[in-house]
Amino acid sequence: MSAANKGVKVFLVASRPYLGEDLCATLRLGIDNDRELKIGLEKKIFSTVQQTTPLKVKAILNEALLKSIAANI
Repeated sequence: MSAANKGVKVFLVASRPYLGEDLCATLRLGIDNDRELKIGLEKKIFSTVQQTTPLKVKAILNEALLKSIAANI
């Protein structure tokens, strides 16, 4: 998304039909209590909780991708 926002043409390829497989497929849905969330997507996914759900991860990543596409059309 960062590259696309800078005007670079990008093509997204994924091994699964959804985004976030690194978290969802492995069920790594929690973060350490002392971890500082720095990236906007991290903050949205783990906004008020230490553990999230696969549906929330997928929805947030999908929304971010669609917003990025819309901004670059």
